[in-house]
Amino acid sequence: MDLFQVLDYCQHHADVLIESDDRTERMALCGRLYAGLEVLKVVLKAPLPEYLIERLTLKAANPDDYHCPLSTDSETLREYCSALTMVLLQGPQPYEQEEKIAGLLSELLDVMVDDLKAPRFVRSASGLIL
Repeated sequence: MDLFQVLDYCQHHADVLIESDDRTERMALCGRLYAGLEVLKVVLKAPLPEYLIERLTLKAANPDDYHCPLSTDSETLREYCSALTMVLLQGPQPYEQEEKIAGLLSELLDVMVDDLKAPRFVRSASGLIL
């Protein structure tokens, strides 16, 4: 799986998690999400394939095209998401608390996905610029 596929996998499970009221399903979703976040740890360290670099490349730089609401790097965001997932996996908590943690997890994951899928290269006459 490439970076975008792993991100989509994690985001899908987080989205389903916040909609689920069934404790058994929520635990299974947390397990899948945690596994996806562990795969993401490896994928974040791997070089980007050329086709993803193309998807992350702009023809011209425009400062308004991208703004990350957090200054935290993607590995730290991944660790935060993993930690929240582990809290949900550790056992029964009041449903309201689980719901809030799952919501926070989903929002944090969305920020990370938006950041990692945002264009970060600009094509110039001399080549790609980061």
